[in-house]
Amino acid sequence: MRVVARITPGPSWLPGHDVWGQGPAVPAHLAYMRDRYDDGSLLVGGPLHSGMAGIALLEVADLDAAHAFAAADPAVAAEVLTYEVAEVLPYFDALSGVRSGGTARDVGADAS
Repeated sequence: MRVVARITPGPSWLPGHDVWGQGPAVPAHLAYMRDRYDDGSLLVGGPLHSGMAGIALLEVADLDAAHAFAAADPAVAAEVLTYEVAEVLPYFDALSGVRSGGTARDVGADAS
């Protein structure tokens, strides 16, 4: 299952600093994300240009696995980052060659 994660500042985020100014939780987060990329569960990820949020595209078994992915991130444990996860219904997916010719309603019906 493809899941998109929006990664945003958590309760311990240092106000007035971008992601690079958030202390040791960020290098630990990056090491975690490198490991997830290497094991195939992180397909795409990185900060937004503003440095105040990021995204990740995950390949996981289900939403529980996506929540577990987020909970295992050291920056989440440090409360510097939080994740909001949602399943993606691929309409166009260059990674797996999906190109739907139907409507968005058709894709949603296929997922049911």
